[in-house]
Amino acid sequence: MATPGTASDSLSVSLPSLEEVRPGPVTPPLLRTGFASPGTPNYRFCVDSVKRKYLDRYGAVVTPGPDLFVTAWDGARDSPTSGRILGVAGLTTAAGRRLLSENYLDVPVERACADLVPGTHVDRRRVVEMGPIASFHPGAGLFLMRALPGIALHLGYDFLLSTLTEKLHDVARVAGWEFHTLTNARRADLAGTGGTDWGTYYSAKPRTGILRCGRDVAPRAAG
Repeated sequence: MATPGTASDSLSVSLPSLEEVRPGPVTPPLLRTGFASPGTPNYRFCVDSVKRKYLDRYGAVVTPGPDLFVTAWDGARDSPTSGRILGVAGLTTAAGRRLLSENYLDVPVERACADLVPGTHVDRRRVVEMGPIASFHPGAGLFLMRALPGIALHLGYDFLLSTLTEKLHDVARVAGWEFHTLTNARRADLAGTGGTDWGTYYSAKPRTGILRCGRDVAPRAAG
């Protein structure tokens, strides 16, 4: 798998050009994508921001630790420093571990992915989980969801597993995702996985599904 080198790598250089979104009526930011890797200030900023977001919205106490965060930052500024990060999405490989969203499934994630393409074998190393995702500026979440399938492909993944709330399912549709919803996410399915207090998160009707990164995305979804 390709691995970003630094927390501030800009995909405008290393990836094919992605759609730029300019949300907000006044001095809108020019959104671009970047990476935040573990052990960097930007990664710690992403973790702390997600913690605050989940606590404020759901009363949940979470401890996110993805392999890396994809960030949306204001390209009109000098660099993707933490104060200019407007949205984040975590990515975690399925290789060598059980993914959080996998607990909601009846079968291993690679089998669930293979069921979407009958007759194929899926390697866990080609599966990535997207989550958590959090937006701190209007349009940043949509921008990230439009960008993430291409980023996942660039990093060597064919399938993206995620658990999305009802609101995020709506954002995914606008982003052009043909998301294959497999099951409702239930708090009871996480029994024995840790002492996370999810607060009212499950009242947001989260559902778990899979996206085929190279096939299930409209090339130019209407915003």
